Amino acid sequence: MHGTILRITTAALSLAALAAVPTSRALADGYGYSSQVCYKVDYSNDRLVLNIKPHSSLYFHGGYPQIVWDAEGKYVYSYGSYPDMAVADGAVVTTKSGYGGKDSKGGSYSYYKGAHLGVDVPGGTSYAFDCTSSYESPTPDTWSCKNGKTLYKTNDDYCGFFKDSGSTGSASK
Repeated sequence: MHGTILRITTAALSLAALAAVPTSRALADGYGYSSQVCYKVDYSNDRLVLNIKPHSSLYFHGGYPQIVWDAEGKYVYSYGSYPDMAVADGAVVTTKSGYGGKDSKGGSYSYYKGAHLGVDVPGGTSYAFDCTSSYESPTPDTWSCKNGKTLYKTNDDYCGFFKDSGSTGSASK
């Protein structure tokens, strides 16, 4: 009896481990799960560090289904020769391609596909990011911004920097 229970338990755990394999890929892509990402702003020491998580879906007749993602985090920037930080708040909207259709007059329609990032950094820095990507991911490798800047995915000491009113932070480059 105990041997049967042990075999059933082992089989169930093995199946659970196999089911987790595709989930880890989904976690890496950011779809359906929270995803932390850090972007280098052009070739500066500035960083946009965000936690991206799904918020809701959007769908209107004549367009691709879209997903709205919350994007909260921080903006690390150079203040003189020292880094500083501010809170960042925004959203990402992604399309889900593969859906086509006809408009109300029977003509076909097509729309841009990809992702759109909007982030505000209030306070003394008062900065805004309005960026797009042709990739249908909330965390693409690069974003092209309307102010001419480019965001590049990275992971370095500046991504982990933190500062409050009494500390000096951890990145001292």
